[in-house]
Amino acid sequence: MEADAEKPATGRRWDGYAVDAASLISSASFGQLFIAWPNLAERHLGASPSQIGLIGALYQGFYVGSVLLSRRAAGTLDWRTQAVVSSLALTLGAVGMAFATTLNALFVLVSFFGVATSWLWPPVMGRVSTGLEGAALNQRLGRFNASWSSGMVLGPLMGGLLFDIHPTAPFWFAAVCHVISLGLFFVCAPLRTTATGDEPPSADAAATDRMIVYRRMARVAVVSGYVALGLLRIQLPGLANDLGVGATRQGLIGTFLSLTMAVGFALLGRHAWWHHKAGWMWAFQGGLGASLLLAYSASGAGSLFLCGGLAGVGISFLYASHLYYGVAGGRNRTARMAVHEILVSTGFLIGSFGGGVLAEAGTLATPYWVGCAVLQAGILVQAGIFAAHRRTQQDPK
Repeated sequence: MEADAEKPATGRRWDGYAVDAASLISSASFGQLFIAWPNLAERHLGASPSQIGLIGALYQGFYVGSVLLSRRAAGTLDWRTQAVVSSLALTLGAVGMAFATTLNALFVLVSFFGVATSWLWPPVMGRVSTGLEGAALNQRLGRFNASWSSGMVLGPLMGGLLFDIHPTAPFWFAAVCHVISLGLFFVCAPLRTTATGDEPPSADAAATDRMIVYRRMARVAVVSGYVALGLLRIQLPGLANDLGVGATRQGLIGTFLSLTMAVGFALLGRHAWWHHKAGWMWAFQGGLGASLLLAYSASGAGSLFLCGGLAGVGISFLYASHLYYGVAGGRNRTARMAVHEILVSTGFLIGSFGGGVLAEAGTLATPYWVGCAVLQAGILVQAGIFAAHRRTQQDPK
């Protein structure tokens, strides 16, 4: 049924599966690098907690900046060209990391990785949503989200295992992943994912008031949620090392987090019970907050596993809801996806760098209290948006 929905937009049903496979493989590379980067920096290059946080901040910062600067190119180049160029650059960057012997070299290469990644996800995400609305859009986004998050299930596990074998092994594995992804993207049709001209001024006005309100709430939720995830994920290896949890088990924890995300994406893509339900949005943010409290009180690998599972469930809802509300009704899908990526990455950037600063100023557990406060503030803002909408409905004048 999904393939039939894609056929008018692409003319080649199997392209969608090639895109999903390439996204899965690329994500596997990123997932294992999120384990390899902090461990290489701390255990072999002598990085402090703030410098470990800087790694995540540089990656996300250069990613966001490049997404903003490359939006014009996104309107002139087809999605396939951008994805192929990105995969080639990511291959070269991964090879370079295998030879990094100083923190400064790692910082430069991580920044380059952020720039290269900006040419991958927005056009690919624009490609998978083009020509779809309603239930078909929700199903297609669910399948895509399940694909890339499945790669994140495999990636951390591979990263931990490979790092324990040799510190450079994850980077060679990443290079192989991006070569395979390049080939899969190359055989796809160069579908144009942006309409000619600018986004029509009436696009939001034509949408229902309810969709606009939930889009705004989802924007706040995804930013605060990714601040919390950045605080958690980048600093988790340091906390795990302090608790005597090795790189292999750290990889398993990251794998469990990604597995719960993948399951969440798959379920959310198959059902619409969560659409336009503010209570569910707030409940899943509460679950993410609970994962931070577990990290704060963690005493070993078991509590970190549970922490990762709760975080994966919570962030899957926030990510999927913003993706759906943000793209529905939009004409220029790549531009809409760029906004989504900017918000996600900005939140993760703030969390990554802020977590490092907080951990160095206080303890390794300090960032998790701050993350809970950020989530609570986000829920209050969303409640204000929702209450204002309800008042407008009751008294439109």
